Amino acid sequence: MNKEFPKDFLWGGALSACQAEGADNEDGKTLTIPEV
Repeated sequence: MNKEFPKDFLWGGALSACQAEGADNEDGKTLTIPEV
């Protein structure tokens, strides 16, 4: 198994609202970057 990514590999990221929003004052959580 090749353990290296190709030189032209591009990393990406995604965030959905339901993963980040709400309950910012519950269970010791704080605001997330998108909520600021």
